[in-house]
Amino acid sequence: MCDAPQLPPGPRGELEQALRHLEDGWAAGEQPTAEALLLRYGALRSHPPAIAELVYTEFRLRRRREPTVSPSEYLARFPQIADRLRERFAAQEEDSLLDAARAPTWTGDLSSSQPFAETAAHTPDDRAAQSSRMTESSITHGRFLPGARIADRYRIVSLLGRGGMGEVYRADDLKLNQTVALKFLPRNAAGDRIRLELFHNEVRLARQIAHANVCPVYDIGEVDGEQFLSMEFIDGEDLRSLLRRIGRLPQSKALEVAQQLCAGLSAAHERRVLHRDLKPANIMIDGQGRARITDFGLATAAETDRHTDGIAGTPQYMAPEQLLRGETSEQSDIYALGLVLYEVFTGRTVHSPSSIDELRSAHQTSRPVRLPPELAGEIDPTVGRVILQCLEHNPKDRPRSAGDIARQLPARDPLDAALAAGETPSPETVANAHHDGQLSLGIAMSLIVATVLGLASIAVMNDHFQLIRQVSSPLSPVVLAARARQLVAELGYEAAPRDRSYGYADSWEIANEQLHLGVAAGDASENVRARPSAMYFWYRESPQAIVSLTQSAIRLPGRVTLHDPPVVVPGMANVMLAPDGRLLGFLRIPIPTDDVDQPPAPDWLACVQAAGFELDELTETTPHLHVPVSADRRIAWTGTFPGLPEIPVHLEAAAWKGRLVFFQMVAPWSRPRTLFAEAMVPHKSAAEVGFTIMCVIAGIGCAILARYNLSTGRADLLSAFRLGLFLLLVQFGEWLLTADHSMAMDLELAAFLNFIGYAGFWSLLAPVFYLAIEPYIRRRWPRRIVAWNRALRGRFFDPLVARDILIGAALGTIYTCVDQFNHQLPVWVHDEVVPPVVLALNIDFLTSPLVPLLRCSATAVEESLAGFTLLFLLVLVIRSEKLSIAIIFSLFLVKAGMADYQLALVKAAPSAVMVLLVTLVAIRIGPLGLAATFFFYQVTLFAPITYDAQAWYAPTGWMVAAALIGVATFAMVNCIDRTAVYERLREASGHVEATRGSTVR
Repeated sequence: MCDAPQLPPGPRGELEQALRHLEDGWAAGEQPTAEALLLRYGALRSHPPAIAELVYTEFRLRRRREPTVSPSEYLARFPQIADRLRERFAAQEEDSLLDAARAPTWTGDLSSSQPFAETAAHTPDDRAAQSSRMTESSITHGRFLPGARIADRYRIVSLLGRGGMGEVYRADDLKLNQTVALKFLPRNAAGDRIRLELFHNEVRLARQIAHANVCPVYDIGEVDGEQFLSMEFIDGEDLRSLLRRIGRLPQSKALEVAQQLCAGLSAAHERRVLHRDLKPANIMIDGQGRARITDFGLATAAETDRHTDGIAGTPQYMAPEQLLRGETSEQSDIYALGLVLYEVFTGRTVHSPSSIDELRSAHQTSRPVRLPPELAGEIDPTVGRVILQCLEHNPKDRPRSAGDIARQLPARDPLDAALAAGETPSPETVANAHHDGQLSLGIAMSLIVATVLGLASIAVMNDHFQLIRQVSSPLSPVVLAARARQLVAELGYEAAPRDRSYGYADSWEIANEQLHLGVAAGDASENVRARPSAMYFWYRESPQAIVSLTQSAIRLPGRVTLHDPPVVVPGMANVMLAPDGRLLGFLRIPIPTDDVDQPPAPDWLACVQAAGFELDELTETTPHLHVPVSADRRIAWTGTFPGLPEIPVHLEAAAWKGRLVFFQMVAPWSRPRTLFAEAMVPHKSAAEVGFTIMCVIAGIGCAILARYNLSTGRADLLSAFRLGLFLLLVQFGEWLLTADHSMAMDLELAAFLNFIGYAGFWSLLAPVFYLAIEPYIRRRWPRRIVAWNRALRGRFFDPLVARDILIGAALGTIYTCVDQFNHQLPVWVHDEVVPPVVLALNIDFLTSPLVPLLRCSATAVEESLAGFTLLFLLVLVIRSEKLSIAIIFSLFLVKAGMADYQLALVKAAPSAVMVLLVTLVAIRIGPLGLAATFFFYQVTLFAPITYDAQAWYAPTGWMVAAALIGVATFAMVNCIDRTAVYERLREASGHVEATRGSTVR
């Protein structure tokens, strides 16, 4: 053990212990490092002589096992004490090794155990002053001589640099005839599992990022047991060397570099990659003057645990939470970016501590960073404000993303630059356009208040005007299904079915009859509730699995209905009930086991009483309805509806072998067909055939246009893929919730394949349409799809995305209110009667809050794209946005007048204003705002939002309303101008403190 340098008694004792620990460890084969011992013996960190002695002792012990180990590695690991280490090596007559160590270094990363922040590598002046003893081979060759072949593919040209993380060579790729850079790990790292993992991780993460401002990494390889990676060779200079050579960059160049760094870092964060070691030494300026982010050796995936086992990175460029607690996030990278920008614009570093303890102390006191006063007038105030915001001590106070920083910097908008050059801007350029979309707190609060008040108004109007509110004692689907099963058992069919299904349907014939009789939509009196219900409940059961057979291009497959599948299986039964449980119809297919030698007399009384009638109140008549099943006894009655003598009714029943197989109640307004058969589909008209042909031609045209756009490289394939994936996942979720699934594997697989055919068609059609049209919209209306592009790239926290959603939330909710208002306007103005509003009687909408959210999200996206495209084409043809808006407005007025000429102006006025607002949203805001408007409009129109806590569907409506308010609140929180809010809060707090001080005095 060497004599300890002159130290105070405390550190001297720790140094002796550390040296003893080091020698004992190497003797035992543990190979402890100087970094690890510095963490353990903290008093040594502020004493460079002690650190130099400890580092040299490790070098000496290690050299006994690895004779080829070079001091250059230690000079790179501890550049802060490089001069002391050189003296220590020279004192031990390590001159030959010292010559090699003085070669230009490839600056490595400082681990948390190093006592000092990063300092400069050898500057040109340093290199000029180097000893004449340096040999040419030690300076330029490294471990591979020029011309050496690596892995039978690469030919070494020269050594670019070396450092703690290894050596980097310029090489020729003989296979592709390109110049590349090869990075080799140090020789002693071959068995270091941690270093190898970091090396592989660098390649794994860097290959996920493809951006012009990020140095691409190609592949990883191995030669003679040594790992290396290949990456792009950047013919330029690192930013640290440039800044030390010329000082701060000119303002225009600094802004350009800042924008490029923001773009590169944003690309990494979009791929969920954290750099964790962003600093000038890891930024190259290439021959064209572009900034390129390099060295992802310490990068990590954002999904991993944000608290690492150790502090990794360069302390001088670490965020406070990274240095003090080892926590990394996008905000810690943004802090490092702020440090780099500070250096770029001022030519100075923010922190210049002499030890890590001093740096930790500076972070713990959280003193605010200030720009140099003498440069305050030379730096744009906006730039200074953005840099200082990046350097906020609290991560929550920093910008949310690198894209936010780029948008705040006063640089030229890349979108404007692309348009000025006559180019079609790329999707990334559109997404990164300078448009933050922040709203003031007052406007944002006004929009969310409008949304909440709109939902409250919708609940009030639903309770007065919805069809489901005008039925007699509406029971829940579960209760009605149990009632139907009980009724089937009472009619003699007690065997439990294998499968069953149920739901709701509406009868427009009854609704129109109520209108004819003068029943207002808002009339919920007992007299009205006693009338025949315009909605009914259906129940089906079968001894076999009930599987939907309908193949439809407009309805999600897999949902059993009253008519799908047809009632043809022996033992299958259909039941129709009024909302209060009264029998409206019954049908059952007989099975051979139903036959008996001496059948009993049919129990007609049971079905008549189940329908709410008494036999003595009915008159027997001749049956005349078509009975779709075998029957040996038939009977019919006439009478009047219970309690309503003005409404005649016809009842008809049939039996087979003594048991009821058919029952139906027919009112005067009923169509001359059985309620158990699907209405006949008429022949297609010439207009419908022509429309079909036009759709086919349009589809083929879109496919050809999409292929052309793909071949020319103008199509946004990533957005199209995400759009199709979104539609597929939404439809899959709805299918899982709404389809009637079977436990039989073959039936469930067949149903799934049927769904795949349906969903696959629509999920492919939308992206093809998008690929065909979007490039032209991006060429002419790029700013209107900025938020749309950001949303498709998952930037849901972006203020512009949030702003469009919030505006759509308020507008869509108010639109539903206007719709319901117009529906009741004739009642209020002329005391007329109108039919009730038919709430979506899809049972899934009434029982599951997810179903309306899922279905409306898909339809809103599709309809917004279609509407926005039609508007774009209209403007393209007419060549005037204002004239296009006027045409849409006029067409709507004409349509409203044709519907009701007496109230044309009264009814059309509010709706026309809404249509005008929606059109303006489409033109001024874009498809995302239009999609949000359609989504909130459709959900609030179909969801059972109510104030009635006794209604069985009330929880569903409340959960839907809560989800809508949650979406609007999320949008509001993310679109408000937080800087302005914080400034107001600070002003308010300062005013309060001043008031308190004056009160105390």
